[in-house]
Amino acid sequence: MNQWKRATSLFCLTASAACAEQFTGWISDQKCASTSNFAGPAHEQCVKSGQPVVFVNEAGNQVLRISNPEKAAAMIGQKVTIDGARNGDSIQIVSVAKAPPG
Repeated sequence: MNQWKRATSLFCLTASAACAEQFTGWISDQKCASTSNFAGPAHEQCVKSGQPVVFVNEAGNQVLRISNPEKAAAMIGQKVTIDGARNGDSIQIVSVAKAPPG
């Protein structure tokens, strides 16, 4: 039975990674993202005051809710590259890294 659990877990992890797409944009807060202000340290204060963490997709500046915001907490106010799965107006982050300059 233990081998069955391990095999099932491995399949689920592999399937998540296979379904991931790559997106570039900014980790921001909902309020500032709606005003086209995406980057900078002020966003951390807005999140601390209760604003939801969002991802602003560089392709079209579309604002997406992050379903697991704890993965993006260290990147608020920064331009990032996300590997994740988009579902409508939200994104599930698999991994996030600072975007290369340019």
